[in-house]
Amino acid sequence: MFKIAESLARYAPEQQVRRMIEDLQRRHISLALEASALTNKGDCGQKVEGYGRPGDIVRSVERIRQLGGDLKYIAMDGPLWSGHAFNGANACHTAASAIALDVAANVRAIKRVFPAVQIGDIEPAGRADPPDWVDQVLQWTKGYQDATGEPLAFLHFDLVWSGPWRQQLELLAPRLHAAGIKVGVIYDGDPDDQSDLAWTSHSEQRFSTIEADRAIAPDQAIIQTWMLHPSHILPETQPGTMTWLVNRYLTGETRLVLRRAGNRLQGDLTDAAGHPLPAAQVILSAQSFGEPGAPILHTRSGQVPPKAATAILALRINDECNCSGPADIALGPVRYRDDRTGQIVERAFHPTSARANTPASARIQAEPGQPVSQNAPKFPVTPDNPYTVEVPMSTNLASAGSGYVALVFIDAQGKEIERLRLPFQPVERPIGTHTTDAQGRFTLSPDDATLRTSISFRAEFPGDARHRLASATVR
Repeated sequence: MFKIAESLARYAPEQQVRRMIEDLQRRHISLALEASALTNKGDCGQKVEGYGRPGDIVRSVERIRQLGGDLKYIAMDGPLWSGHAFNGANACHTAASAIALDVAANVRAIKRVFPAVQIGDIEPAGRADPPDWVDQVLQWTKGYQDATGEPLAFLHFDLVWSGPWRQQLELLAPRLHAAGIKVGVIYDGDPDDQSDLAWTSHSEQRFSTIEADRAIAPDQAIIQTWMLHPSHILPETQPGTMTWLVNRYLTGETRLVLRRAGNRLQGDLTDAAGHPLPAAQVILSAQSFGEPGAPILHTRSGQVPPKAATAILALRINDECNCSGPADIALGPVRYRDDRTGQIVERAFHPTSARANTPASARIQAEPGQPVSQNAPKFPVTPDNPYTVEVPMSTNLASAGSGYVALVFIDAQGKEIERLRLPFQPVERPIGTHTTDAQGRFTLSPDDATLRTSISFRAEFPGDARHRLASATVR
């Protein structure tokens, strides 16, 4: 299917919409619409994702029909999350049963235009709060069926990749299947990916990992972006475009197994049927958090956004991250460098603990759920200039995923326009590239220092023209 936004259906020039519809029909590709199924009522829901003005959704589907379209699917934009769980400005906190009644009225109006359209939902998975989110989703699906007289055709999950998405999928998928609801996963990159190729590679890593695990492999795959990248849908022959990523999804699955035997790393690379993949390149790396008091350098590079005027370096723990965990971090002074002018800005964060602070680093500690938010003084930046940010940081395994250091770009009006995150995660250091033998096997013996300081090892097959990438980790 090809899914479009409601704004395109309602406001794009008639000739553009008609041409899109005709070409999809020529290619036998079904048309889908992502739509806001909740209705604004006064201040409640104003400028909240998932809400629309009365009659908007019907105007969108009617225009599709008038221009010759045959709408096969509608994906509702998070009515449960937006209407019930969302806590921002103009939040409604409406009971799930009332949300179902509101949605049902719009569903009846849609069905008068397209009686056979299949209607499903998009909701997040992987949010740590609310803690009973899985139960709320299941109650919502039942409430929807009670209000409309039919189950959701599908439930697509927008995963919070830093949160407990795997555990939630494992709980939700079998229960949704039992209710006759197909499960889908949106495969995307991250907002701070710095190029089209970085974003699509990130997405490929995610669908390769999820679909190799039969416990969480979905019924439907959705490749979608609402971020800066990728910037082009075509051509499908160019790495980094959306259609190139679709073709990467259609390549063969691979299986990569990594194990440690004494001081050796051993692994096997096969296709989905278990046949070995010989003469394939496998990249091995060691993952380390660093030692307390001796941070290791986390480095990211990018290009200053065109409209940026200033930037700040920020620290977030259990805040603005959809996460809740313990944190014990050692942070040295963070350095920003303009790679064109040579300008260097250095900023330090304030320690939250008096224990084990050194002149070179600050000890930052937090309990699970305890928010820590620090912004260093802002500094000017030059639009379009390349930059590098360096964060000397060490942490422990328990702190992984509880927060990040960020470089935040701000426009002349003081509005945030882009955020580059360096999460509390291990740093990967390449330790070798090996070619699989005729049985698809490889072996590596890391040196003693690498074995002693690494918390885990990772192997990655970057994929080829006929096979998806694959990765495996051993602690």
